[in-house]
Amino acid sequence: MPATDSTRVVADVRLLNRMEFVAETLRAALEALAAAAPDWLEQALAERETNWLDRYGERVDSWHGTPDDQDRGSWLRQVGEDGFHLLSAAWRPDAPDWLRRIPALETLRRAWVRQYHRDQVGGTGPRGRGPAAGASAAGQSL
Repeated sequence: MPATDSTRVVADVRLLNRMEFVAETLRAALEALAAAAPDWLEQALAERETNWLDRYGERVDSWHGTPDDQDRGSWLRQVGEDGFHLLSAAWRPDAPDWLRRIPALETLRRAWVRQYHRDQVGGTGPRGRGPAAGASAAGQSL
């Protein structure tokens, strides 16, 4: 196998690993919040028109490829936006203080600091460059 083929395989594996990591981190936070604060979570999720159960109800490794044939970069951005929505809701002044001490939510916060960034207009994108980072076709970090 030429080096370029193996490089592509390694990049694809890294990207799939990243996709599973961020989605499972978000899913774990959602499950912890559903157990600890179901009413708060229901209200926080209702603010965003997303079918959270369809998107995060199953383990990510239970499907192959991206859901609904989305491209991987836009799928990663969507997961990032959903995670930022949940974190923003938990850190609002009207949210109970104890929510922020739930370990799965703290894990989500730390993961998002490492995996995502937001631009000046609120856009979300994965950190890094290239296919393993889920960057756009132009190679820019989102």
